[in-house]
Amino acid sequence: MSALRVLVVDREPVVITTARAMLNQLEYKVLAADTGFKGLELIRTHRPDIVIADVQMPTMNGLEFLQEARAIDPDVVAILITAHQTSAKVREAMKQGAFDILEKPLRMGPVLRAAERAAIRRRQLVQRRRVETLARQVNKELKLSGLFACLRKELAHSLGVRLFSVFLYDTPTDALTLACSNHVPKAQGKENISIGLEGPMRTAIKTRAPVIVSRFANSRWRQTAKQRERRYHDDTSATLPLIVGDELIGVLNLNDKVEPPEGFEEIDVSYLLIAAEHIASAIAVRQQTGRLSAALEELRAAQNQLAAESRARAKFIERVITNQEEERRRISRELHDEAGQWLTSLIAGLGSLESSTQEYETRDKAIRLRRLSQFTLDEIRRVSRGLRPTALDSMGLEGALQQLSDEFVGTHPAHVDIEMSGLTGRRLPEAIEITLYRAVQEALTNVAKHASAAVISIVIDRQQDRVRAIIEDDGVGFEVKRANGGLGIVGIRERVESLHGSLQIESHPGEGAALVIDIPVSA
Repeated sequence: MSALRVLVVDREPVVITTARAMLNQLEYKVLAADTGFKGLELIRTHRPDIVIADVQMPTMNGLEFLQEARAIDPDVVAILITAHQTSAKVREAMKQGAFDILEKPLRMGPVLRAAERAAIRRRQLVQRRRVETLARQVNKELKLSGLFACLRKELAHSLGVRLFSVFLYDTPTDALTLACSNHVPKAQGKENISIGLEGPMRTAIKTRAPVIVSRFANSRWRQTAKQRERRYHDDTSATLPLIVGDELIGVLNLNDKVEPPEGFEEIDVSYLLIAAEHIASAIAVRQQTGRLSAALEELRAAQNQLAAESRARAKFIERVITNQEEERRRISRELHDEAGQWLTSLIAGLGSLESSTQEYETRDKAIRLRRLSQFTLDEIRRVSRGLRPTALDSMGLEGALQQLSDEFVGTHPAHVDIEMSGLTGRRLPEAIEITLYRAVQEALTNVAKHASAAVISIVIDRQQDRVRAIIEDDGVGFEVKRANGGLGIVGIRERVESLHGSLQIESHPGEGAALVIDIPVSA
């Protein structure tokens, strides 16, 4: 803190000269005025820390001057001088805010003692204002970055320190992260900064108490004094733990106190203790706010995902109902138009056969009717397979998939490789087999429509308590986010999740695609 400024206001030049000589011994900077009005102007322009004023002055007495002076600077410390001290005057002066009263003629001892007490009081008031300013600034900043910028400015101004750092402490790893610094910005955010086996920061963390070093050369860390002098240009340090409740959340570190008096005084330490409480609380609040904001964002993302899935599910159900009706309409039409016509023809043929008189005509008609009956049976079986994969019942999953693969290869220029493991001699539950069959069926349909794949691989592996299916192709690939909402994919996912399983889709444009299905199997 720079030298205190003292304003002496008295109509007698000899009083001003005497007071100046005495206060010079304390190295105070002395200003002087011979009237109250001149004194008020000096308060406005020079902001003295202490005012020594005569009670008896022309045009404006000392009490009136004191009232006006405090209106300009509420923290100014006033000492009044009077030649006739009475209890009534003392009470009135104290009521108006006077810090002390001196009697004329001035004597060195009382003047110096009063000035020293007034200086302490002034510093206390200034520090209180600085704490209030710091608290306002800290509470105003909503983000940690703004908070740290505010701390650099306020603490450097309040204490005259050149180097300022805040470290955040992680208890499980016993490591520090440099949160902000005005001299090593490149290290900001760097984790696992070494605390050292000894040193002020380690001591502050272990003892949870401030460590103030006015001269490293005279301290227990004197071996680092020369290194610190090269790095910081002096050997002063103040290290304070940042504690909220019982939790240590960080360390405040100040170095290089460039303003006099050199080193950290008791009043500086008192201010730092209060400041550390505000800083710790502010950091904790903003960290908690950050965690809550992140949790809120995750919740919003989950809600959006849930809403999207709900919309997709509703759309899927709507499409399922529509598809059911279309499927019924198709089956009805095929049975009426195809099988119905053929059966009608069969009936007519049988009637013709019944009325036929020639043996050769009977034989030809019988052959045609047999072929027609076989074709009708094949069509009915085809319609039946569309409703339910009967091959699962007769051949099991492996046979049904092989049949599905053969039919696909017969109509598409692609090679399908099927590999089954863990299924020898045992069947999967019916619901799982149907789900895997439909998943492969949908995947092959998608490959035929979109992928232009040459090779398709189907791997089904039964393990102890689950079965995994991997369906891969070497086609054109796609953006997974765009495909997730497709009704075919939604249908597969609905089937898999109804069995408490999971579906993962892996694909990139130009890199093929893979569907990975994982379903638990009861023992």
